[in-house]
Amino acid sequence: SNVIVAVQINALPNTVQDFLEIMSADAVFVRADLIPDLDQSETMKSLDCMKIYALRSENHGGAYLANRMHERKHKLCAAILDFDVVELEWDKDLSVDILHCIPTDQRLISWHGQVNSYEHLVSIYKKLKQYPARFYMMTLEADGLTQCLWSMQLQQDYADGRLVSYA
Repeated sequence: SNVIVAVQINALPNTVQDFLEIMSADAVFVRADLIPDLDQSETMKSLDCMKIYALRSENHGGAYLANRMHERKHKLCAAILDFDVVELEWDKDLSVDILHCIPTDQRLISWHGQVNSYEHLVSIYKKLKQYPARFYMMTLEADGLTQCLWSMQLQQDYADGRLVSYA
């Protein structure tokens, strides 16, 4: 299996060392909900790796306000011009309009939440897979070691190179 080194950016780099760490990554997960001046960033344009755009909403651990859906749709659709992949939250971004403007090979469909069994986790993954995407990301809010192992088991059972799962 392939290993991809990804860096999540919550703010634009301030030092040369920060920039070098980003430059050595295979992928950069850019948190647009935390970087207000992202659109004018020359740093983003100069990166020579996979750039993933995330506009994480409050109920997915982000800072983007849930009540700004029209603006959200516009930002997600515009991101395909500058980013290789755009994160789509399973419970709010899978509308026909958004899916129409973001090509399948630029979609990362994400889910964040809790489950009460491994079977429940698998059923959610199978629901996500009904929407074609390049990647699927499942973030399990685990209450203990058993649930962490479910995330690892899912990764092993559905190892097709498109699933990222962690707890």
